[in-house]
Amino acid sequence: MKIISDKKNELLGRREILFAVEGKSNPGFAQAVSIAAKEFETDEGLIAIKSIKSSFGSNEFIIEAFAYNTSEGKMRSEPKPKEKKKEAVA
Repeated sequence: MKIISDKKNELLGRREILFAVEGKSNPGFAQAVSIAAKEFETDEGLIAIKSIKSSFGSNEFIIEAFAYNTSEGKMRSEPKPKEKKKEAVA
């Protein structure tokens, strides 16, 4: 793992991190959260993955992540998941 950028955003209470990992396949959001939590020594619930990018044919994946200081800060800044619509019974 190679850290490309690591900025602190005191206003929103988070670290904005850009890092690269190598692998044979795309790590996916769940695995990217666990990699970031382990590397930056924080809880997985405080990590938000924004994007995972790669060039075609490359084994390097660029991951943009936010590591929040508190769960309240994450809930305030991150979009809330949409609720599924209930199916109407006809």
